Amino acid sequence: MVIMEQTLQTGTTTVGVVVKDAVVMATERRVTMDHFIVHKDGKKLHQIDTHAAMTIAGLVGDAQVLVRYMKAELELYRLQRRVSMPIELPPRCYQTY
Repeated sequence: MVIMEQTLQTGTTTVGVVVKDAVVMATERRVTMDHFIVHKDGKKLHQIDTHAAMTIAGLVGDAQVLVRYMKAELELYRLQRRVSMPIELPPRCYQTY
């Protein structure tokens, strides 16, 4: 019996590093589809508030909608309460979607 292993190497590289008082985030800028480079200057790192950011990978259209929703949620929170949303809360806004 022959068992063949196949390694699938696709997707976007995004990195987040937690340091003492900050988080450093980075991502590549190339937009790819299979083995083709569709765009060399894509935006995959988004600032969603003064103290919050997110990187995207995968389905870009869905991720961009999520970025817009997160920005709106954080701005609405700030307008209603006159303080920024605690950093622990934004991921909980959409954890069930």
